[in-house]
Amino acid sequence: MQGVGNGKIVLAQKAKCINNYKNTKLKLLSVIETIWFNKHCQTHHVTPKHAQIHLKDVAGVWWTS
Repeated sequence: MQGVGNGKIVLAQKAKCINNYKNTKLKLLSVIETIWFNKHCQTHHVTPKHAQIHLKDVAGVWWTS
């Protein structure tokens, strides 16, 4: 009986480690993809359509490009 309970705890601990690894890997891949995309846009002198740049004029008027 005790072996079954310990086995479930070990499986749960392994699942936690595996999920932590997968989440960390996904975050890292997302950051790498974002960096690549930004570098790619800079080398081709392109501003993505989804990016909005807001500049505030001295008079307080907002300009969007």
